[in-house]
Amino acid sequence: MRKTLTITAATAAGLIGLLAGPASAGTTTTTFTLSGNASGLAVSVPSSASNIATASTGATSASGSLGSVTVTDPRGSLVATWTATVASTDFTTGTSTANETVAKSAITYSSGVGTAAAGQVGAMVPSVNASLASSATAATWAGVGNNTVSWTPSLTFTLLASQVAGTYSGTITHSVA
Repeated sequence: MRKTLTITAATAAGLIGLLAGPASAGTTTTTFTLSGNASGLAVSVPSSASNIATASTGATSASGSLGSVTVTDPRGSLVATWTATVASTDFTTGTSTANETVAKSAITYSSGVGTAAAGQVGAMVPSVNASLASSATAATWAGVGNNTVSWTPSLTFTLLASQVAGTYSGTITHSVA
């Protein structure tokens, strides 16, 4: 025996309605906010670096590593740029006479290669033999979004032939803007 299925116009309209989806729909435009930390641009440096260089009297120069310098930029900018600067005082020993002083104009700074955190987009431009006679550029960054970059700079002290023996001390200051 054969069975016959009869579909009426009302049944066909109901089936089409089931296949076509709801008879009415609405959309909602949605947003969210991602805030950067506008005041978060920061530089961290070693609190001290003792005996970074050793040389004998009569040497023409002494050089050594200052330790790791890190710039952190959590501002989240589409165009993320910053410039780190470095400045120095004179380095002195004893009573700070001419032969007991390495003038800041006789000190150079080289940042070396910067290492950015994984996944960051951008590049650091290092300094090479920047004179610390006045404030100098330590490094610059150009990229996108948040970034953290570290480098290990070296200092070179040009010495006088008459430089006296002693432990010379001074201050190196980094800043970022």
